[in-house]
Amino acid sequence: MSIAQKLIELRQKKKMTQKELAEQLNVSDKVISRWETGKSLPDVLMMKKISEVLEVSISELYDCVEGTNEPKEETEYRYDTDRIWKYVKYSIVSYVLLIISLLIVLLANWMKDEGNLQNSYILLLLAVITTILSISIEVIGYLGLYHHMKTRDYKEEYLRVMKKHSTICAVLCVISLFLAVMFYVVI
Repeated sequence: MSIAQKLIELRQKKKMTQKELAEQLNVSDKVISRWETGKSLPDVLMMKKISEVLEVSISELYDCVEGTNEPKEETEYRYDTDRIWKYVKYSIVSYVLLIISLLIVLLANWMKDEGNLQNSYILLLLAVITTILSISIEVIGYLGLYHHMKTRDYKEEYLRVMKKHSTICAVLCVISLFLAVMFYVVI
């Protein structure tokens, strides 16, 4: 019996749909379909999850893999490091813009102290525009990667990268806004 046949048998025995199994494994139902049609195989970590969800020993699953032909290399379902790096580059541009925004606020504060209120307000407006641009770039990168991730394996890895960089951007944005208020309004 092939792994594809075994997965179908075990899933049906648990009275689960492909979608229900996919949700429990945190993959798309298309991935389950590809496994059950023999177009691809689950990786080692996924086999462990499958055995837990379907309540079967992992050795029973591996016994079925031995007779299965290796799948063809299908890059569209693999972890896409190029796409991750593209998102990281968006995030770095976002960070740089937030830092520039903070420097503009500091310059605006200095101009306010020097008595040049009109230029100070113009710089403050420029800082707000730079912050909005920074947030927009981060959101565009995040949504692009999120859309890509929805139809792929390895969702946890994509989410981990997305959480890390969006958190850094959010923290920088909060620091920038806090310092802008502190330097410009309070002092």
